[in-house]
Amino acid sequence: MLLHDYISNFATHTLFWAVRSFTIWMAFWAIRRRGEFDYELDLMGKIVRWAIVVLALFLVQIPGPKLATFRVIVGCVGMAFLVWPNFAYHLTNILKQIFGRKINDDPKELF
Repeated sequence: MLLHDYISNFATHTLFWAVRSFTIWMAFWAIRRRGEFDYELDLMGKIVRWAIVVLALFLVQIPGPKLATFRVIVGCVGMAFLVWPNFAYHLTNILKQIFGRKINDDPKELF
């Protein structure tokens, strides 16, 4: 029963955050669309963006009262990358500069 409770609790929290995230995303999408603020994300930018969003979704569900600040920070970062894709664009450019080479749209180049 413990595994069943964990899965049920995880699904409930995931649905809770998905609904709220969608609402916030829609508001920011309207602003971004109207102002044409978005940069075009390449494949690497899309991977970075969605990896951070999904990782944040899982990390905010770690239980424990001592991790409350961590969960809030991770949730804000995940939400920022969800609603404003330009964060992924800029982070990807920084990563490209750090690694000193251009990362193309070929995922095989990552490994």
